[in-house]
This record gives sequence, structure tokens and C-alpha cells, in this order.
Amino acid sequence: MNGASGYCERLGMDEAARARRLALMDLGEGERCQAEALHEVIAPRVEGLVKVFYDRLLVHPEARAVLAQGFRRADLERTQRAYLLSLGRDFTSRAYFEERLRVGLAHVWAGVGLSLYIGAYRILEDLLMAALEEAERRELLPFLVKVVALDVSLAVEAYHGVQVAGLSETLASLRADQRRIHAELEHDALTGALTRRAIMERLEERLGRDRERPFSVIMADLDRFKAVNDTHGHLVGDAVLRESVRRIRAALRAPDLVGRYGGEEFLVLLDGTGLNTALEVAERVRRHLEATPIHVKGHQVPLTLSQGVAQWLPGERLESLLQRADSALYRAKQGGRNRTEWAET
Repeated sequence: MNGASGYCERLGMDEAARARRLALMDLGEGERCQAEALHEVIAPRVEGLVKVFYDRLLVHPEARAVLAQGFRRADLERTQRAYLLSLGRDFTSRAYFEERLRVGLAHVWAGVGLSLYIGAYRILEDLLMAALEEAERRELLPFLVKVVALDVSLAVEAYHGVQVAGLSETLASLRADQRRIHAELEHDALTGALTRRAIMERLEERLGRDRERPFSVIMADLDRFKAVNDTHGHLVGDAVLRESVRRIRAALRAPDLVGRYGGEEFLVLLDGTGLNTALEVAERVRRHLEATPIHVKGHQVPLTLSQGVAQWLPGERLESLLQRADSALYRAKQGGRNRTEWAET
């Protein structure tokens, strides 16, 4: 499948097939208002729904076995949150069908059995029904049942499509999509930076090769970010995080890598870089962030960054390198913030 726009065609979901599927589920354009109403119900409750969903799902050994393959619950929760916030919205569109088929294929490649996947939908539907107030239930329950059934049918379609794919061209295309989805999973959905898992893998790989060539890391933390969320709300906070990563990248060199290490904490890998050059890069990043406030949703949010820089010492373990960078970051915070400190070599 050549990109996200080709799932419908490859799996036989052309416009006529999509219309037949909607008719089979008794879904029509007249229910768009119910879709928006359902979104308004889900949005303020999505965090609790996602947490309870995984609490219930991971009771089952099969689900725990999938998680044990290297998936982080936090990454799965982020994906599930995005899924719930899009549930039923624009359900008649080709884009909606494409996205649901893509999600199904991602679960196939992750090794999730179809029975587990359908069982997860049952848990999700139960939770959504329980979340509806009595008045909401009367208005939205029929639509909820139908749109979940639509998504389940598309998941089955995706699983079936993988099973019957036999042509070499199709298999090659599936592998290309797998690589693309893997790349998506390696990047934080909010900021586009590498996930913590991905940046740690890059560091482990770096330790496993050329041990003569120096490299350094920057541990960076946005100053007083909690106050941004408390004052302006999480939507503004999310926009600040996205813009922060954009500015960090703009100040880095082409080979440098940045990962989201924590909520507002970032880890930068500077390969082939000694301490002095790493400090110059870190200071360029810091100045770039503080140069102008971030303008978002009518707010001007000033932004500063504290950083700890450490150069890898020959024979040093990764844990020690990160601990030294973190200690330097702590000194930067204690020293008044908006500054860069370094770990002595």
C-alpha cells in the first residue's frame, strides 16, 4: 500500500463499497450531529476512559504478552486517546475509513490477535456506554453502537486483507507501510521529537559502535512549564511544547537528534562532539528558545530552558552519562534557571 491514502483501494473499499458498509451499519449523513455530540461527551472524560480501558484490558494474559514485546503503556495510551477523540467524527468520509484501516493494520503488524482486538472493542464499548449520562444515553447510544460496529468491521477488513495478500508487490508495499508506521511510533505524537524509547535506543546503538569518536548529550528542561499549563490550559501547553521542539531542532545541526525524555524534558544526542562544542550548541539552543515569546491562542508565553551537558567518557555506562547530565541540569535549575551547566570530565 503506497502511503496512508491507499488503504481503501487496496482493500476494496472504493466509494461504492464504503456506501454499502455505511448502509449495512444504518449510518447516514443525518447522524453527523450525534457524532459531534458524542465527541463532546468523550473529550472531557478521555483521560479516565483510557486509563480504565488499559486497566481492564491488561487483566488478560494475551494483552500483557503483547505489551511485553516492548510496547510502552504510555505510548499505547496516547494512541488510544487520539482514537477516542476521533471516534465517529466525519464517519462517512474516505479519510475516516483510511484511518480505521490503518489502525487495524498497525495492530496486525504489532502481533495483536484478531480475537484480542475485537475483545478490546467490547471493553471500550462497555466503558463508553457507562460514561453516558441517562439523557446522553437516550440520544447517543444507538449511534455509538453503530459507529463502533463500523470500526470493528473495518478492523476485520484490515486483518483479512493482510491474510489474503499474496502478491509480491502487495507484500513489498505492506513492508513499506510497516516501516512508515514504525517511524511514526518512534516519534512523539505531540511534538514530533523521538520518543524516550527511541532516543535511548539511539544512545545504546552509539555506545555499541565507534568508541574512539567522542559524543555528548544535552539534558534540557523547560523552565516553569507547569505554570504555563496552570495559567493558560493544556492546549496552550501542548502548543508551547510543539514550538519548543521546533526551535530546538532549528538550533541544532543536521546529524543531531532530539528526543522527548519526559513531559517537558528533552534529551539531545550530539555525535562526534566534545564538551566545548556541545556547550556552544546548547547555548545556541537556549538563546533560540528565549529570543521571542511564543504566540499561541492570543497569549504571549515567554520561554526559557535549563540544560545539563555531559561528554561520554571512555568505558562509561549509559546510566552514568545520563546521571551526570541530569546532575548538571539540576545545578542549572538551582543556579537560577535559563542557563547551561556541564558535567566535569
